[in-house]
Amino acid sequence: MISICCPSRGRPTMAKRMIDTAYQTVSDTKNIEFLIYLNDDDPTLSEYKKYIDSKHFTIGPNQSTCYSWNQLAEKAKHDIVFLAGDD
Repeated sequence: MISICCPSRGRPTMAKRMIDTAYQTVSDTKNIEFLIYLNDDDPTLSEYKKYIDSKHFTIGPNQSTCYSWNQLAEKAKHDIVFLAGDD
């Protein structure tokens, strides 16, 4: 089981593509979780909400990538935590 943590900003279609691609490559989607950190000042925030299920994202202040990964890793439910980028 794996948790994929990914900060994203301004690339909602790339984040959706990452999730869709991963789901297409695993046989049991229950063994994978996506956690995406979004900045509350992201001008494309409404697009993320349109493309990605809200269970996948956390919205918070604009901070460093490392801060975002740490926030997401704290929420991870699985034993393996993968830090990813959406680009």
